[in-house]
Amino acid sequence: MKLFIAIGAFAGAKGVGMARLSMRKIRVVLRLRFEGRLSARRIAGSVRISCSSVGEYERRFTAAELTWPLSAELVQ
Repeated sequence: MKLFIAIGAFAGAKGVGMARLSMRKIRVVLRLRFEGRLSARRIAGSVRISCSSVGEYERRFTAAELTWPLSAELVQ
């Protein structure tokens, strides 16, 4: 499993990295959050990631000023 360390605005605790998720899985997290209106805890259990990761992906999505549903250019 490859790990990366978030830097800049996405930096968390020093030396802590997040496991990479496929874009497909990230889209599932965002879809469950915005369309399904599920809690971070339910999404985390469903997708098998931590609750904090769900929050982090939502925070990054918001920081990028994207809207849901994603535009056709971003889906491909």
